[in-house]
Amino acid sequence: MIMEKVITEAPETIQRYETLKELGKEFFSATPITQEGVIKPPDVQLIKSFVSEAITQTGPEVWASYLEHVVIAPELGTRIAEAVSATEQHVDSNLIEGLLWLHDIGRLVTPGAYFRNDLIDLRLLREFGFPPSLTDHMFRLDELLETADSLAMTEDQISFKKGLDERQTALAQAYFDALSPEQRIINLADNLGKRGEKGIFGIDEFMRYLQSQEDRYEHTSRWPSVEWAIERRQQGAVLQAFVIRQTIQWLSELGVDVESIMSGMHDYGPRFIVVVRHGELDNQGRLYNRDSVMKPEDIVHLNETGQLQMRSIGTLIKTRKFRVNQILHSPQTRTLESAYQLNISLGLPDDAVSGRDDLDEVFAPGPYKENLTMKEWVVLHGNCYDEKRWGEYHHEPIDKITQRGRDVFWQTAAGMTTGEAAVLISHGDPIAWMLNSVINDEVPDPEELRQKIYPNKGDGFIVIIGPDGKVFSHYTLTDKSLPKGTSF
Repeated sequence: MIMEKVITEAPETIQRYETLKELGKEFFSATPITQEGVIKPPDVQLIKSFVSEAITQTGPEVWASYLEHVVIAPELGTRIAEAVSATEQHVDSNLIEGLLWLHDIGRLVTPGAYFRNDLIDLRLLREFGFPPSLTDHMFRLDELLETADSLAMTEDQISFKKGLDERQTALAQAYFDALSPEQRIINLADNLGKRGEKGIFGIDEFMRYLQSQEDRYEHTSRWPSVEWAIERRQQGAVLQAFVIRQTIQWLSELGVDVESIMSGMHDYGPRFIVVVRHGELDNQGRLYNRDSVMKPEDIVHLNETGQLQMRSIGTLIKTRKFRVNQILHSPQTRTLESAYQLNISLGLPDDAVSGRDDLDEVFAPGPYKENLTMKEWVVLHGNCYDEKRWGEYHHEPIDKITQRGRDVFWQTAAGMTTGEAAVLISHGDPIAWMLNSVINDEVPDPEELRQKIYPNKGDGFIVIIGPDGKVFSHYTLTDKSLPKGTSF
C-alpha cells in the first residue's frame, strides 16, 4: 500500500518516474541482472552508464552534494568490499558497487523528499526487472524506522543526550545481526560516502550530520505513509548511528581499517563545469557577430529577459550549492554583461571573473555584412561554415572552434580541486562544438548542429567530470518558471 502512494500527483514528478522506468527497462532487459539475478563486472559498467543517462534525461533539481555522493559511495563500498574479501569473509563486490550506483536514483524523481526516495529506489528496480535476490540486499529505510519505533526512545535518547538502555541495545543488536554483510557495507558507504569540509565524511562528522538532518528534508507530506516516516526520522538517526558503529567494529574485527580506506579517498570525487549561453538580446531581429565586426551602434546587449535569465542561472547554481571558484566569459559585450548579471547572484570577487578568447563567438562576418535578417538566417539553419557560400569572408573553421572550446574546458577542469565548479559563458555555436566534442567525442555536420547538444539563450549545462578525468554525465540547467530561451 505504501508503495502505491510514493509518487505525487505533480506532472513533472510522474514524468521523471516514467522516464526512469522506461530507461531502466531499455538498459537492463535481457541482461544477467534480470535473467540470472546476478551483477557481473560488465553489468556494473552498464549500471554506471544508466545512472549517467538517467541524470541527463531527468535534469535533476539536486544539490551538488548529491552528485558527489552518487560518485563517491560506489567507490567507497567497492574498496571496503575488496578489503573484506581479502579476509576469510567473502562478499560480492560487484553486487555492492552496482546497488550503490542505484541506491539513490529516487532523488532524481523527488530530490528533496525523505523516505519517498528510498521507496522509489526499490520500486524502480522492480520495474526494471531486478529480482528479489538482488533487491533484498538494498538497505531498507522502512525496516530501520520500524525497528527504531519499537525501541520507544525517550526525548533525551532521540536528541543523543542519553544512550540506549539494555533492552533497546539488545533489539538494536538483533536488527544489526540480521543484516547481510552486503547490506552492512552498502549502508556504511551510503552514509560515509559524502563530502564534507575536509574530504569524505569521518565518523564524527557523520554523527553531526545525523543530528542536523531535520534541516535538510521536507517536513510535511500529503501521504500518511511518509508522515509516519517523518515522525520517526530522529529515532531512525539514533539507530543508524548504532548500526554504523557496529559495522565499523565488525569490519575492524575482520581486520579492515575503514579509516585508512577513507583517508585514501580524501580527494576522490567529481568536479563540475557549468557552461552557459548568454541571455536573450535586444537585437530586434537583426543578425550579429563579434563586436569588432559590427558598427558601434549595432553591438547587441542583453534585454531585460536576458538579464533575468542570467541572474536566475546564478541563483540556481547558488541554491543547489555548487562551489563556484571562477567565472570565465567570452570577450563580447553580451557575454560580459551575462557574467556580470550571473555574478549578482553568486557574489564572487571581481578577480574571479575574467574574459577568455577561447570562449569567443565564431568569427563569421558574412551574414552581418550582407545584411541578412534573422528570419533569413533561420532558413539557412544558422550554417556559417559553407565554404562555397561564405569563403570570401574567411569564416573561422569548425576544427579551430572545436579545439579552442576543448582547450578552455579541460584547462579549466585541470585547475580545479575535487568538488569545485567553474562557469564558462559563451555563445551558441562555440558551446555546441565544445560540448558535442567533449561529451560525445563528436563533430556534427553543421547542418545538423542544432539537432545535437545545442543551447538556447539563457541555458546552462552542468557537466560532471568523474574522478577518472572523463565526463561522467551532463544535464541542462534552466529555470522552468521562465519562458524557454530562443535558439537563434
